[in-house]
Amino acid sequence: MLAIDRFQTLCSELIEHHSKNIEVLASIDAEQHQMATLGLINVIRLEVIQPLEEMELMLEMFSKMGLVNVPYSMIDKWEGRFQSLLSRLGVIS
Repeated sequence: MLAIDRFQTLCSELIEHHSKNIEVLASIDAEQHQMATLGLINVIRLEVIQPLEEMELMLEMFSKMGLVNVPYSMIDKWEGRFQSLLSRLGVIS
């Protein structure tokens, strides 16, 4: 069954970690690195933070609804997406 608390904790920690990385990147002042830095920030936002925020929203919805009230096929689908995302980020294998 979907481990909502575990996924929520991982998700929050990853968002915080990557948000801090964006702050570090944004503080780079060198003109020659500005375009690369902006590109990297956008990739982190689109490929990491946005999917994690979506994951957080779904987990919150599942938690509020109660897993017994959510169709198993929906839980299974989202659990696969969560695990795939976390695996891609190197958090789980």
